[in-house]
Amino acid sequence: MAPVNGMLLLRWLREAPESPNRFMPSVMLSGAADSNYVTAGRDLGMTEFLAKPFSAHSIYKRLPNHLKQKVGGKESSEPDEMPTALLEQAEEKLQRSALDFTEWAQTYLKNLVGLCDVAMKKPGSRRKHFEEINLLAHELRGQGGTFGYPLITVLGKMLYDTTHKGCREDNKGVEIVRAHVDSMRAVIRDKVAGDGGAVGRALLKSLQLAIQKHEAIE
Repeated sequence: MAPVNGMLLLRWLREAPESPNRFMPSVMLSGAADSNYVTAGRDLGMTEFLAKPFSAHSIYKRLPNHLKQKVGGKESSEPDEMPTALLEQAEEKLQRSALDFTEWAQTYLKNLVGLCDVAMKKPGSRRKHFEEINLLAHELRGQGGTFGYPLITVLGKMLYDTTHKGCREDNKGVEIVRAHVDSMRAVIRDKVAGDGGAVGRALLKSLQLAIQKHEAIE
């Protein structure tokens, strides 16, 4: 949604004079399910919050009844019930998209490596490159959990938090970005789904050690 985000959209919906319906129900989907983010959404007037990964059925269950009737259409067997076939079609679509996610993620990770390479060669323009890295990290953070790779969301959030304006932009900072990319590549390469269990914990520990190593080098 760059350059805006879900919070800005929700604020516009609830407060802007141009908003067509300030009371429109809103279901926020996000990989950023920390308490501060959820509280901020609640304060802006969100109706429901769903952390990624999610299913078509879980979204449907959180719709207000009058919206359930609309999405259910004439085929609904109950006033508030969507036909099972439609939910199954939606789930199949999500599963097919998950198969494409690995290719999509590999392209983003390749772009991150390219930005690191340019940043090393052109230290004078690193702010611009770190801004691009931050945007790519935000995309990975948001999409990982959607398609069954919540560990990508965790690593993407770590990289996103690491590359905000004011972050270190020296050679160590670039190498820290590379360490995040290496960890995410391992998740995609080995198809580490879910939280990864012992493998996931080992990857996170390895990343933390790599960050500490780069920060310790003078």
